[in-house]
Amino acid sequence: MEGTIPMKKIAVIIPTLNIAGAEKLATSLANEYSKDNDTSIIVLFESRDEHKELKNITNKKTKIIKLNKKNNIYSKLILPFILFNIIKKESFDIIHTHLSSLFYLFPFAKKLNDKNIRIFHTIHNIAEKDANKINQYTNRILFKKKMAVPVAISEEIQKTVLKLYMYDSPIIHNGSNRAIKTNKFDETKIFLQDLKTNKYKKIICSIARITPQKNHDLLIECAKIKSDILFICLGDWSIEESDYAEKIIEKIKKIENIQYVGVKSNISDYLILSDAIIFTSLYEGLPISLLEAMSIGKPCISTAVGGIPDLITPKCGYITHDINSKDSILSLLDDWLQDDKDELIKKKNILIDIFNKNLSIENCANKYLTLFNEN
Repeated sequence: MEGTIPMKKIAVIIPTLNIAGAEKLATSLANEYSKDNDTSIIVLFESRDEHKELKNITNKKTKIIKLNKKNNIYSKLILPFILFNIIKKESFDIIHTHLSSLFYLFPFAKKLNDKNIRIFHTIHNIAEKDANKINQYTNRILFKKKMAVPVAISEEIQKTVLKLYMYDSPIIHNGSNRAIKTNKFDETKIFLQDLKTNKYKKIICSIARITPQKNHDLLIECAKIKSDILFICLGDWSIEESDYAEKIIEKIKKIENIQYVGVKSNISDYLILSDAIIFTSLYEGLPISLLEAMSIGKPCISTAVGGIPDLITPKCGYITHDINSKDSILSLLDDWLQDDKDELIKKKNILIDIFNKNLSIENCANKYLTLFNEN
């Protein structure tokens, strides 16, 4: 961290430690904050499966406070009181919330502000999709009365925050650690080689929650056509979307060249071993898996949604503004397959350069710390 930024006592609050982009960003930021600040991660709810929790809290100075509450009405009613008492006891200077966690600070936000405790909330998706209607209502009050500062992760997200909340939020692009091999790399390599055999000339990785937002139906339709490409899908789903996820997985099982491999803690191994990454989303924030892919110059095929077109252009990737169009995605796949080695190397170097200049987790954390110090 930059030495000019005074030390703070920071709480990063997230609903769960599920393996997903927002949670990965929050925990990675906490690791960085902890280098020069007294930092705690407060996790509100228990995970569906502890074996599928994020294991990337690598800084031993980071304190983890797990409340392990059931995701039910009773827990949601008492959480504001529990959080307020923890924050008061720990004497935090800064609260950095993610996803739905800001909602639980609403009843005591004014009291926290009166104690000079400042609240910052990252908007991870387009504003109208980032929060439900109740949370939008409380967010609107918090932002209007300047009890909390919303932070947009891209220019596109900022526009939606302005439209919904009438707040001109600061922008801090997501950051990521560089994709590196894990201790599971060799077994993952063997696993993918066994799947690929001689049938497929390329492997494309899809890293996304199984939710209508991510539009796996479009991915499946494209996989049916591109039978010489092996599509690998990784990602979890919420309890509320279990029925939808089960239907998607059943569709995947019927197609030979697309495999759902589940929730993986070693996503970087899959990125390194794949030939490209693909996003077919209907709307987005700024996927952490995209940044990880960029860190190693991995080709990206994507719909132009959320913050993705801020980073991926025809100069360095394959992107379409025709959302939910099978023909457009198939055309991008053809463009990628037809690019020669020199063109692929050129695009790879541009991606790595963009990442190195703007998208490292160190750079992202420094921008947040600067924001904390300015407000």
